[in-house]
Amino acid sequence: MSRLLTKDTLKRSAEDLALAIESVGGGVGSSVGNNSFGVSLSALRPDLELVIDLLGETLLEPAFFDEVVAREKSYQLTQIKAELDRPFSVAMKAMRRRLYGAHPYGLESSGTPESVEALHRGTLGDLHARLVRGGNGVIGVFGDLDPERAEALILARFEKNLPAGPREFTTRGGILLPTNYAGEIDLVHEKEQAVLLIGYRTVDLTHPDNPALEMIDEACSDMASRLFIRIREELGLAYSVGATRLSGLEPGFIVFYASTSPEKLELVQEEMLTEIDLMINEGLAEEEFDRAKASWLGREAIHLQGAKELASTATVDELIGLGWDHYRKTPATVRALTREQVREAAERYLREDNRVIVRLTR
Repeated sequence: MSRLLTKDTLKRSAEDLALAIESVGGGVGSSVGNNSFGVSLSALRPDLELVIDLLGETLLEPAFFDEVVAREKSYQLTQIKAELDRPFSVAMKAMRRRLYGAHPYGLESSGTPESVEALHRGTLGDLHARLVRGGNGVIGVFGDLDPERAEALILARFEKNLPAGPREFTTRGGILLPTNYAGEIDLVHEKEQAVLLIGYRTVDLTHPDNPALEMIDEACSDMASRLFIRIREELGLAYSVGATRLSGLEPGFIVFYASTSPEKLELVQEEMLTEIDLMINEGLAEEEFDRAKASWLGREAIHLQGAKELASTATVDELIGLGWDHYRKTPATVRALTREQVREAAERYLREDNRVIVRLTR
């Protein structure tokens, strides 16, 4: 549905829509995440009225033509097939299923061949009608502009045309998270590469432990991290080593990963668990803590230099309940973070009874 919003509308073909925005040096795109979806448009200041009009057209008047739905389904089925050919994707799918079961975070956004084949114009239209409502969205406009004029244009385009309605997905709707998920999973794949994932369920994005978890992720994600230096540089055991996080309206996870050769998989697991235990017992070393903090602050400052990035960040933060100005507050929170707070977070979440290990090999 998200991809189709920026294709054909009831007024324009996909080509005409693209030409309308690109002819003024702008662009249009759509996105979908774990908790939200959206449409974004950009152009120069004199074209604000066009941008808002096209935003309304994409959100309120999508065509969902049968032939375009069929083409997008074919594309999505190709993506699913490609994912099944990638060892890391296969391992991560298994990790999410184990941590979340039937909860939506246990599913793949690309779906399954069966679920994609079942989609049609009617199902997409019904989903669109349910989600594109006044109480379920946020419109953000950033740039060198007159805020009062921008607000007036938005109200003129949306006030009478956007249906009223409540916010969606404020609860899990009775889908409970699994309680007995800790354990180990062994998978077989035809590729020569072996993959190790060590994952832990954490907290939702409004939880005060998020900055500490972010520092653990940051500290373990670059080529100067303890995992990279010990497992790849010193021991030569892996091709790639790092960490990744999922955060959202529901409890997320942090995963430590490595790709290696099958014969080295057990030793990589042993070394990675040793490094995780050191984080629990001793915390991050002062140098890696300072480096992680500086790296995060620098990356965030660079990311938020552009109006497009500011608009995306502030709009989603407002939508999910953090507040549009959350990005202004976070750097101070990160600067005030201590090594002991990070160690305590590691102790709380990187526990054996909260751990899922996925091993994939040939």
